[in-house]
Amino acid sequence: MKKFASAFLSLLLASMLFVASAFAAEKQVEIRVGDEPIQFGSLEPVIVDGYTWAPKEPLFEALEIGEDFQFDYGQLINDTVYVPVRILAETIGYEIGWNGDTRTVTLEKAIVEGSRGFLWKIEHEGNTVYLLGSIHLAKADMYPLHPAIEAAFEEAAYLGTEIDISKAQSEEVQQLILEKAFYNDGTTLKDHISPETYARVNEKLVENGLPEGSLDSYKPWMVESVLMSLQALNFGYTEPGIDQYFTLKALEREMPILELESYEFQFDLFESFTPEFQEQSLLLSLEQYGDRKYIDALSEVWKSGSEEGILEIINEMKTYDEAYYNALLLDRNIGMADKVESYLNDPDGEVFFIIAGSAHMPGEDGVVQLLQDRGYTVEKVQY
Repeated sequence: MKKFASAFLSLLLASMLFVASAFAAEKQVEIRVGDEPIQFGSLEPVIVDGYTWAPKEPLFEALEIGEDFQFDYGQLINDTVYVPVRILAETIGYEIGWNGDTRTVTLEKAIVEGSRGFLWKIEHEGNTVYLLGSIHLAKADMYPLHPAIEAAFEEAAYLGTEIDISKAQSEEVQQLILEKAFYNDGTTLKDHISPETYARVNEKLVENGLPEGSLDSYKPWMVESVLMSLQALNFGYTEPGIDQYFTLKALEREMPILELESYEFQFDLFESFTPEFQEQSLLLSLEQYGDRKYIDALSEVWKSGSEEGILEIINEMKTYDEAYYNALLLDRNIGMADKVESYLNDPDGEVFFIIAGSAHMPGEDGVVQLLQDRGYTVEKVQY
């Protein structure tokens, strides 16, 4: 856009010299923001080669653009800075229209709905709990979020997440990682998985610019986590996930962060899977490495708020291995529902904004259904 605009501006430079006289006989161009016409005083917007240009200062004032806004496009016409209206409108998120009969440009703030996600609301004895099913990885197109999600967060006095990721670099958590995710008995990864799986792990490390054996101290579940994180980065998932996004906002507000689980609980969960299952899961991830269909599909499901899509993913997990499904979802859902129920019975009548992976919320075994079974009215927030 900038390269095109620069060329466009240079081509128009000569024609700018006779703009005033060329359009003197034509009806003045009117620019409206919504229904309100912009008052330009003695200055007039002009049309050059089919493009509308307007005096910068009154246009910026009408659009409530601050002085610190950087906009590189502009030319002097009779000692006044004019800017291209269409380029400015597209830059700041306005839709532009043109009525040739009345020579009127209309500017309307573009409606950006934002990613829809999965949001529920529960009210009980003066307490309110919002439940947001999240996605832990995100690309730039995940944002902005739907205003209803942001509004729910703004209401809240507490943020609740699976784990408090702001503690990830703490000495306590780093020590837990050393104890739970690393081999501390003198063995290495090579001693616990097949030579074929080990070779494939090193192949992916080299593909990512890492030396062979650089994950030898890690247990298979942690190796899988590292490789999946590298893959996500390669696919462009470099933005904060929903959990991290709201954690950062909570820290800015000095808002208390509650944990539905704990780092130790989650590490112990992965540790509980048999060595055979850990290798099987790692091997499956290696076989699917480089295939972005699943992660992109999950992202699109979240952005569109498709409950059918997330239920399909949940059912696939159950079909893959029921014991795995029970440990990763069903049992944890019960624990999460217990925590949410305690917030609903908080004596202070607060608003809680609770985030957990989207797979935990809907479905016959989800947190929403568990709370409904306990007599609470859980409403899907409509937007």
